[in-house]
Amino acid sequence: MTVSTGFLAPAATDGFSGTFLDLVFGSGPMVLFVLGVLFFFSVATWAILANRLRTFRRCEEASAGFLHAFAEADDPAGLLRGEEDPWGESPMAAAFRSALGPGPADRPGARSRALRLAQVERLAAQAGARELRRLGRYLNFLATTGSVTPFIGLFGTVWGIMKAFQGIGLTGSASLAAVAPGISEALVATAAGLAAAIPAVIGYNHFLNRLQTLHGEFDQFSANLINLAEERLAALETADRFSAGGGIG
Repeated sequence: MTVSTGFLAPAATDGFSGTFLDLVFGSGPMVLFVLGVLFFFSVATWAILANRLRTFRRCEEASAGFLHAFAEADDPAGLLRGEEDPWGESPMAAAFRSALGPGPADRPGARSRALRLAQVERLAAQAGARELRRLGRYLNFLATTGSVTPFIGLFGTVWGIMKAFQGIGLTGSASLAAVAPGISEALVATAAGLAAAIPAVIGYNHFLNRLQTLHGEFDQFSANLINLAEERLAALETADRFSAGGGIG
């Protein structure tokens, strides 16, 4: 049985100038497909890195500003009374607004203190988790890119080596002209796989570390928020009892 070798046959080397673009565009269709897939992952990775860098910077600046205002305020609840919201990107500010903003728990006699406090904890946790999930968006894609693209590049490498051996078989010798096209494709595929994977892995670890830092700051803030909620609920209970007793006569 005769097997067609056209798909694996080494590309012509006439006029080869040795530049990287010559290596890329001189590759066979399978390696070009591999390079196209890696190019997609690489472009998507850099777009995500730019997006997450901007998002994390805004969040960290907003969180630092809010935590400073929270620590310096004589009445932290007063931070909710302003019309402007300069801390919209902060998960701590989101938890604060959600937990201590106006709601059913503020109505006199609406619920017991324990139930009100449980509601505050639940609302704060939900708001913070929602904002932290928003920050962690697309990080899984970076992890996938860092894990998968080296193997996609390895597939192109194996294919190029196959072409090199095919060239030896067709020419009957291991000359440079026979093996160079396949070897060049293998090296280009390897380099492309690493070029896509390395920024993705570095970016993933970098943003995961920043996300964990924000998560730790949020947990610490949540404890302070619960203490503030307890004080506020105690004041509401005192006001409820005062109103029920008709005031001090």
